[in-house]
Amino acid sequence: MVGLSHLFRRSRPGHFLAIDLGSDTTIRSFLFKEDGGRRIALKKWSFDLPSRKDSFDNIPFIGRYLHALLTACIRQAGSCPKEALIGLGGHLAQNEVETVNVIRERAGEPIREEELATALSAFRQQHSERIAGGRRYLLASVVPLGIQLDQRPLGTIAPARRGRVIRIVFFTTYVLDAYWELLLELRSHWKGLYLTTISDQAAIAGALIGAVHSHEALLVKVGAKTTEVSIVDHESVLFTGQFPYGGDAVTLAIARQTGLDQGKSEEIKRRFEQGGLPQKTAEKIREAVQSASQDWVGALRDLLRASGVVIPERIFLFGGGARLETIRAALTSKIWYHTLPSRGTIDVMMLGGEAVTGSPFWNKNPFISGPEEVALGALVYRLSNS
Repeated sequence: MVGLSHLFRRSRPGHFLAIDLGSDTTIRSFLFKEDGGRRIALKKWSFDLPSRKDSFDNIPFIGRYLHALLTACIRQAGSCPKEALIGLGGHLAQNEVETVNVIRERAGEPIREEELATALSAFRQQHSERIAGGRRYLLASVVPLGIQLDQRPLGTIAPARRGRVIRIVFFTTYVLDAYWELLLELRSHWKGLYLTTISDQAAIAGALIGAVHSHEALLVKVGAKTTEVSIVDHESVLFTGQFPYGGDAVTLAIARQTGLDQGKSEEIKRRFEQGGLPQKTAEKIREAVQSASQDWVGALRDLLRASGVVIPERIFLFGGGARLETIRAALTSKIWYHTLPSRGTIDVMMLGGEAVTGSPFWNKNPFISGPEEVALGALVYRLSNS
């Protein structure tokens, strides 16, 4: 199998920029330098997106911010970075694990690399777009996860490898058409910059294998509007999916309970997470939060049941919603998964960005940490090892 390890090889000298666009609320980016085997952190940016009734209205605003960010990055580095890697996710993107079978007309002839390249090109053409929720999404990223020839793993192309059916498994990411056109315009404008994209979930899965050395896990990112889920199995991803339920649902539950607007309810949610509310107020809020958390874990259960996959023994929880103790408590209870195929008792661990960046930076500041910066850390790891 090709697996995810091909995403992460060896370090290169130069400046690199990681940009995480996978959050529904914040754009996070990190500039660093590889120099003589040392990783030097230079600058970390974090920008909160404006609150809009329809968050899709933020797309033009994101485009303007990215242009300003790249200008600031070049000013900080003194030159154009060797690569800028953009991580995709959140409610503007959709991930899938997709399979294509190629029937070879001349099964007795040795397989050639050109056949695999042709299969990838054909896949891109046939799966260039999709419609979801009445919106058009375009294919933005394709990561080969595994290749088999007549149901046997195909590692390297060797003269003796002959067969009839090539089976290729892809991790694909589709993004909203206006969003993808924005990124294409960015790439066209900054022609001297090597600008690449990857799914946050694919980057995190690869970093989990390479940096954390965990080869079987359920990855759960709780964003503001969307929860993204992937199951890592050794060198591959068995399943990936998402559902439109995240931390904002808890905020709305608090708003309904208290009659406050969303902004004040979000503030109360954060104070509740930090234990900063009076006891009586906290008890009232806890009821709403626990109800919303149970609804969330029910949506997760429904997604996994539909996938038919076996739940691993470990869950890595990250994203801003991972800080909610009621969500972590709901996941540690056997009630939600006792009717699903699993390997037994599940261990839930909150993952932080510091765990997936790989080798430490030569300097200590700025640094990557916390469940909100896991994708950013994985993108940095990808840039340091590709």
